[in-house]
Amino acid sequence: PKVGWLNAQAKALKADAIADNQLPDPKIKLATFGVPIDLQYNKEPINQFQLGFQQAFPRYGRLEHQKQKRLAQAAEKMVTINDVYRKIDLAVQTAYLDVVYPVEALKIIEQSRGLFEILFETTKIHFGSGMQTQQAVIEAKLEISQLDDRNIKLQEMADKARANLSKWIGKMAYRPLQTIHIQLPPLLSLDEIESRLIQHPQIELADSMIKTQRANVALAEDKYYPSWKIDVTYSKRISNAIKNREKDFVSATVLVDLPFFTDKRQDRRLSAEKARVLAKRYQRTDQLRELKRQLNSKYSQWQRLIERNQLFAKQLLPEVEENAEVAMQAYQNQVTDFSTIIRAQLKRLDISLKALKIRIDQLKMHTELLYLQGDAS
Repeated sequence: PKVGWLNAQAKALKADAIADNQLPDPKIKLATFGVPIDLQYNKEPINQFQLGFQQAFPRYGRLEHQKQKRLAQAAEKMVTINDVYRKIDLAVQTAYLDVVYPVEALKIIEQSRGLFEILFETTKIHFGSGMQTQQAVIEAKLEISQLDDRNIKLQEMADKARANLSKWIGKMAYRPLQTIHIQLPPLLSLDEIESRLIQHPQIELADSMIKTQRANVALAEDKYYPSWKIDVTYSKRISNAIKNREKDFVSATVLVDLPFFTDKRQDRRLSAEKARVLAKRYQRTDQLRELKRQLNSKYSQWQRLIERNQLFAKQLLPEVEENAEVAMQAYQNQVTDFSTIIRAQLKRLDISLKALKIRIDQLKMHTELLYLQGDAS
């Protein structure tokens, strides 16, 4: 809806640009002159019927500058549409990734639950043979119950995330989604993205606003020129008293406004419009600096998340898997205690969920950088 609204506004402004570049409509004047109070208007020599034509001519350059202002305002709307499309892409990608995390986390929880059920059964066997306490059995069961609670919370998170995603893709949000091997458009280097920031919709919008304000300066300068108005009138004698003796006549009038006293009106307005142009330039500079700050911050975070993702994939995940498997074998062979195996399994679960969270955060940061970069083609 917002894109349609902006498109409609842009079309309206383009239509206004054409209309504003036209001369004002001419006027027709019909009048009687010298009518006596007793309405005996055909007996006096001065009785006249008048038909006139009037046309106004705006100040020099005003029509063209009004047109340029409207076109610049239309360009503002079109640039805003580009920014809206980028933000929609960012919102959809972020919403999708918000679904991916709980869906994948549920798989990890389900896998861990299966391992804890094996641990629970093993602990019951050890308890039956007198090699383990009842407290260990209860604690193993408690861990399974806690996993069930985490499962419910993740289901709730997934439901909320799918509801948010459905705002953008409708009922497709509730279908099975591709949650692995997610491919995003590639990112350029930091310097390349920074060089493209001047093409970002926010900066292009600032440029369009400066152009609009420059048109206001031109309109203020137009006020130093006079506007014109011409009046051509045909007057017909309608008195019988002078019939065949006096001729009809034509009169022409030119009206000109004279902008002589400019120090407290035209000068001040021109100074104000120029100051607004300067303010827009400062605003553009500030926006560009803010985009560069965001780029440097997000690019650094993205690189650190890549490093952490590689660390988890190459070291932490294999190490914690090996530790959990060795601890499970040792517990089944009765060469380690119950607390050791519990810590090993919980550590594997914790590291696996952290690795997933880092991967999702990396992808989210990637999408935010794509918003700054734009189309890399």
